[in-house]
Amino acid sequence: MNGDGVHSRDSFGLVRTVSWIGVQMASVASARLWFLGCVTMATCSLTATPQAKAQGGSHVALEKALDAPADVLLEDVKLDDAIEKIAAKTGVRIVIPPEVLAMAPYGPETVVDRVEMRDTPLRRGLMELLAPLGMSVRVLDDRVEVVLLEVLHCLGRPATWEELDLLARIREMRPGINAAQLEGLRTLIEFQTEAADPWAQLAGAIRACGAGTGVESLSRACEGLGWGWCIDGPRIVVSSRDVITRRKLTRPVTIKLSNRPLIEVLQALGEKADVSVRVEPGSFRALSLQVRQNFSLLAVDVPAEQILERLAASTGLGYAIGPEGILFFQPEGVTPASPDAAASTTPVPGRDPYVAKVVVPLGEGRSIEWLIRRSELPADLRGKREEDLRKAFDAIRTKDGAP
Repeated sequence: MNGDGVHSRDSFGLVRTVSWIGVQMASVASARLWFLGCVTMATCSLTATPQAKAQGGSHVALEKALDAPADVLLEDVKLDDAIEKIAAKTGVRIVIPPEVLAMAPYGPETVVDRVEMRDTPLRRGLMELLAPLGMSVRVLDDRVEVVLLEVLHCLGRPATWEELDLLARIREMRPGINAAQLEGLRTLIEFQTEAADPWAQLAGAIRACGAGTGVESLSRACEGLGWGWCIDGPRIVVSSRDVITRRKLTRPVTIKLSNRPLIEVLQALGEKADVSVRVEPGSFRALSLQVRQNFSLLAVDVPAEQILERLAASTGLGYAIGPEGILFFQPEGVTPASPDAAASTTPVPGRDPYVAKVVVPLGEGRSIEWLIRRSELPADLRGKREEDLRKAFDAIRTKDGAP
């Protein structure tokens, strides 16, 4: 037993890991600072503003701007500087979020040798720049945002050049109409699924996709079978959607939201992690008005799975990870918040918050997780948890130079 929690081995040889929902002890030197909770300094309004009504027009304008020709010539420039200069040259607001930039092979230090657009549609020029890095763009209401391709999200780390080269090879394939390329694709795939004869199922689904690229065909075929795929080293890993979702949640993300509706915070987490987020109807009824409407979250370079755990601990909501993404729900036995709770000036996380998590590996990259409430934690481990948290807080204070 150590500062990370409690480890034990059951009669089947499976290692069960109990993690405290609090401060991670593993590496204080690389600890990330984050806060979450609710505040009462402002109110939330759902009334549509003139600016919001005009956003639809802004979206159309951005789409047109992406199809307009551009002339840009850049050499030996960092990726983020290249994006900034292209935006300045074209007048189109283009942003690359810090967590996406961090996923480039050398992070912020990634250098682009040459960017050349000569009367080239801006959209095509951006794709020629970003595709070799496993990136693309999406159009939002007020900006064009650089995004990481889904097949790299699940790495939880920057892709290597080897992995990006493999992605480029797959993009050039047409396995739905080329039998030789389909067979070549087969040699690259490792299945992590219990399906009977998975290759026969996947090959049939790819052929049904027709003349799409290898990336498009793999994505459509896997989606139809309830699977997902990602690149990991020199191979393509095909597994169940819930495994892909869990791998995506290992990636560090940055979220800065203050005094916002809780549903917006949950959706922001899903967007950053590229995971669908749903809330079971009626799940917020037991939460105070302040938690529902004025929630704050500051997380800088924190794994999405840690943010998810702390959101559950702070709100008292339960969550389940499955093929369709994350589902938040209200655990049984939690009663609706009282009228007095609506006027509270502090977070109301529930009468019995989560304080620990048990992870039981099931093999083939799968695991099951159980969140433990305070009342369910044995008395002897409650003291252990408090001691571990005290040590973590002391280490952070020492690192930051606090008295």
